Amino acid sequence: MTTCSACRNTFTPSDTALSTVAAAMNLIQPALAIFFALFLASTAAIAQEPYKCKVNGSMVIQDSPCKVVGPPKAAPGVTASPPVAAAISEPTRSDTQARLDKEKAWLDERSKKREKDEAQDRVKNCEAEAYSIQTQIDQVASTPGTAYRPNLIGVATMQLDEERRQTQISGLSARAAAKRAECDQLRQTYDRKYQK
Repeated sequence: MTTCSACRNTFTPSDTALSTVAAAMNLIQPALAIFFALFLASTAAIAQEPYKCKVNGSMVIQDSPCKVVGPPKAAPGVTASPPVAAAISEPTRSDTQARLDKEKAWLDERSKKREKDEAQDRVKNCEAEAYSIQTQIDQVASTPGTAYRPNLIGVATMQLDEERRQTQISGLSARAAAKRAECDQLRQTYDRKYQK
């Protein structure tokens, strides 16, 4: 037993719950019956809808589906045009293969051009490096030696500086010769492959 503090009444929860459920069922049962009856009536009405068909140019109402009539036949001596779907056909396998072959040829041509350009760039870069080494040689050769006092130490120092310059020039000359040989080889390979 429970006491309601707001209303100061005593009630049994099970009695109240049962009475509430019973009252709700009394309200729901007629609503469910009406809903079910309407549902059955609507499906029966839909099932009995008549079919409107055109027969010999006039509208006819019937209880069965209309007969499907084929495409109109052409008059004798008149050729019928093909349907639009037949005129617009999917590309054939040979069309697709021809397009793929054309794209492959274009890609191969681009690849060859890129290889040729890269080979030409290698030759140009090599020649630029050889020119840079030759410029260093010319700079070292044109730089005058330091002026020393005309005594034994000054003359010996001047000779050492000259030997250093000559060693530097000969090292740079050897590098330049090797670079020129590399450039000549790259140029010959380029000419053989691309200058036919």
